[in-house]
Amino acid sequence: MKMIRIVLALVAGLAFAGNAAAQKTYLFGTNPQGTLYYATGAAIVKVLTQSSDVKSTVQPTGGSSTYIPMINRSEMDFGFSNVGESNWSYSGTGTFNGRPNPNVRLIAVTYTLLNTLGVANDSPYRTVMDVKGKRIPSKYTAQNIFQVLQDAALANGRLNTRDMKAIPTSTSVGGLKMLGQGKTDVGIHAIGAGITKQVHAMLVRQGGIRHLPLSQSPDAIARMRKFFPGVGVCAVKPRKNWPGVREPMGVMCYPSFIIAGAHVPDDVVYKVAKTMHDNPKALGEGFGALRGFKPDRMNLAHPTPYHPGAIRYYKEIGQWPPPAVK
Repeated sequence: MKMIRIVLALVAGLAFAGNAAAQKTYLFGTNPQGTLYYATGAAIVKVLTQSSDVKSTVQPTGGSSTYIPMINRSEMDFGFSNVGESNWSYSGTGTFNGRPNPNVRLIAVTYTLLNTLGVANDSPYRTVMDVKGKRIPSKYTAQNIFQVLQDAALANGRLNTRDMKAIPTSTSVGGLKMLGQGKTDVGIHAIGAGITKQVHAMLVRQGGIRHLPLSQSPDAIARMRKFFPGVGVCAVKPRKNWPGVREPMGVMCYPSFIIAGAHVPDDVVYKVAKTMHDNPKALGEGFGALRGFKPDRMNLAHPTPYHPGAIRYYKEIGQWPPPAVK
């Protein structure tokens, strides 16, 4: 009788452990609320909840400099990283110099990111070169990648941070809010992000926000790539939900990835990749930027390895090996 009780207890324990594992909630690390990555994470979590058995939630942090090391340490499960930062964080170079994160893995390309420099609409600045010597956020201690992006944008106009009156900040949100508060004259931001729309409203008496066009010349792009390899300049047109794009113009563009820790089970990552592939419309309805998600181009060749669960799915649908980044 005693043996039967022991066996039953073991069976119950195993069942509980299995159920607990099945009920694990996976954390998506993102930038602060109001940012592009926060909205992206919220939209993906919603689709996973509706169309898979993967339980997940968004966990906003100070930025990628915070959540990528957490993913590496298995304290966070998923996150987002652009084409340059994905490489730097894995190899311990660039913005992660001396701090490699060897447990970071790629899953899929989410969309092409669009960034540029913004100013108040009533300002006299019409080109990047016009802002020389003006006030600009700097350092971005919780989101080092934004300093790199800003340096690349300035380089498009033959400028660098040394040419500016630099004001330290911790995040892109804080940096852009300084523009809305009149504490800076120019700053980097993501086109269409919630915080961009918020600052556009803050600048209502100045006519809102206005984006500075970037040159699409080969020389200008080459100068940008010295700071951020893989970046390009894409032509965009005004859209209703893109305050600041007031005419056809060139902006910084580069792909962004959803990433995971090597500790995340293969089956879970497989389901994330499959759910995204099968639900592009729902992703786009959840967040406008995800209308740029392309199921037939989810993976691009990259120095950072893909997660085995993602590779399994891509092989299954005939999308492996991945094409090169263009």
